[in-house]
This record gives sequence, C-alpha cells and structure tokens, in this order.
Amino acid sequence: MSSKSKTPKRAALSRHKLHEEVLEEVLSLRDEWIDVWKSAGEWVEESLAPDKLPDFIRAGRSREEIKDVEAHIDRLVAAGCVRRVLYFCVDQLGPEAEANRYGLQLKSKPGAEGEYESKYEIQKYAKAEKVEAVSANATATRRLIREYQRELLHFRVSFDPVGLNGVTVESETFYRI
Repeated sequence: MSSKSKTPKRAALSRHKLHEEVLEEVLSLRDEWIDVWKSAGEWVEESLAPDKLPDFIRAGRSREEIKDVEAHIDRLVAAGCVRRVLYFCVDQLGPEAEANRYGLQLKSKPGAEGEYESKYEIQKYAKAEKVEAVSANATATRRLIREYQRELLHFRVSFDPVGLNGVTVESETFYRI
C-alpha cells in the first residue's frame, strides 16, 4: 500500500523574482502615474511622470549618444517597463534629485541686471524648542475650546441661527476635540 499525498505540489518560487514583483507593485512601475481630479464639473487627468529624457541627459551630449540612451529605454519598454516611469527614474539620477536627497534646496536670489542667481542651500528645519512651543500652543487652544465649548456653540447659534451650510441647529451638539 503506497501512501501518496493528496496535497498538490506547488511550483517553487524564486525569492528574488517575488521581491521584484512586490517592488514593481509597491512603486506602481507598471502603471502610468496619472493624477485624476474634478475641475469645473469635469474629470481632468494629468500624468505625474515626465514624457521625455531629463535636461541633464540632453545637455552636453551628441545626438548619437542621446539616440543610444533612447534605444536602451526602448528595449526596456519592449520588455514591459513604462516609458514615463523610466524617464522619472533617469531623472532621479540627476543633480537636482541628488541635492534634494542631501537636504539641499534650490534658492533663487536677484542678481545683476535683473537676472536671478540660483544656488543650493541647506534646508533649514524648525528647532526642537520652536516645535515644542507650537505643540504647547495647540494643546492650550484645544483645552480652551473644550472648556468653553458650550459658550462657543451658543455664540454660533445666536450669530448664525440657521447653522453651518444652511443646516438648522435643532439641538445642542457638542463635538469632542
């Protein structure tokens, strides 16, 4: 009597291939990166990814070199990559993206003859003392609103008897803040 397992065998998954699939899904590398919103009653679509090679690639290179880069991108597109996503990835290799990664910010200042000088400066962040002061202010404000909630509601009803957005205030509703 042979004991065969009734459990179906599954194909072995390559861990590297699985990591690639998850990365593609998380970064939306197969999608077109389109932002959709409603404006004046109509839906508007705009791609968030660039539609051409970045300027730093085009600057200082011959036409043959640019065609060579485009040929490499065409091969990747033929393999299943999205062209705009590839342009975005190439753009992330540029000097502006690198400066952003290092916390630098592009600042423009008026220069001679009405032209602007642009240079990268270290981005300034709020100091801990300032953040603590803002946090303390927000906490104090929340405490005051909670303490005088009833008075604020009565003032609102007497000032605007219809209520917010034309909705009648029938009973006192206290919101937890």
